[in-house]
Amino acid sequence: MVRIEEYGIVAIGDDEFVLGFRMAGVYKVITNKNNFEQELFKLLNNKTLKIVVVEDKDLDTLHHNKRVEVLKHFDPVVIPLGKGGEEEIREKIRKAVGIDVYSTKK
Repeated sequence: MVRIEEYGIVAIGDDEFVLGFRMAGVYKVITNKNNFEQELFKLLNNKTLKIVVVEDKDLDTLHHNKRVEVLKHFDPVVIPLGKGGEEEIREKIRKAVGIDVYSTKK
């Protein structure tokens, strides 16, 4: 069985947003959103991470050019939750970790 911490996943958001990730086994969470942009770009430079999950409303606070830069980032990949569909998220996770974590095949 693959352990979730092997994927290098981090969630950034308020306490309510990251609670579900903690319950799912994602222990790397950031809840201080006072410096959201600074924290996000620090995470994007962390080469041990594969996936950074953010609330889409937090991304909306970034300047358009920075938001585009964040969404095009590949390693780690940024996954905004709220507006995007499940298939888009599934594909981004598959690209980031190299396997389909949604697959039911064993």
